[in-house]
Amino acid sequence: MDFRTVCEAEFPVEITADYVARHYSDPNEISTRRNMILAAKQLVQEFSDLLKQDRSPVNVASSTSNNTSSTNSRHTSSSSLISHHRLSTIPPTLDPSVQHSLSRFSLITHGFGAPAITTAVDVFQTFFK
Repeated sequence: MDFRTVCEAEFPVEITADYVARHYSDPNEISTRRNMILAAKQLVQEFSDLLKQDRSPVNVASSTSNNTSSTNSRHTSSSSLISHHRLSTIPPTLDPSVQHSLSRFSLITHGFGAPAITTAVDVFQTFFK
């Protein structure tokens, strides 16, 4: 079982989201909280889109099966928690300084770092639902 599968199957997203939401029952707070959540969802989506544009050379072919998209295969999964049905807001080629930094991180983490972060971000996006 891989890290993504474990997170999708076992991380208690619903119970943790319900626990956090319970603390906001005042109608005045609910509206403000809803706006905060919408803004956070947008920022997290933009970060996720950026990570999915990463073209780091380490471990690129680790999960090529079940991958039909043009994004880096190590950041996608047929069982992804979040399906991205809209166009990415991040250009297909990242700024060289951003790509260099992501590639360095990938090398330092032996290819596991970015997919782990992408998985965590996907779980976090599910938390917002």
